Amino acid sequence: MTIGESGNYKSNLAKEEYVKTAVAFLLWLAERYETDINYAIGTICLYRILEMIPQHKLLSKHGIDCGKISEEGKNEYGEAFV
Repeated sequence: MTIGESGNYKSNLAKEEYVKTAVAFLLWLAERYETDINYAIGTICLYRILEMIPQHKLLSKHGIDCGKISEEGKNEYGEAFV
């Protein structure tokens, strides 16, 4: 499986193999940009890893798509989703 595999990002995010591959690639990319003195891009890569892992867990374990939190869900859980 590759990072750019065709298909829906949401369905790929639920696959552990996809997430592991994406994390490994982003770590490699962050190290490369750090070496090239482009810390901003490296930091963005690391941030995306920190963002992707909980999204994967919420989607694969609980079926929660972080991109589609409904108004009802926002009202139910209050400030946690704001």
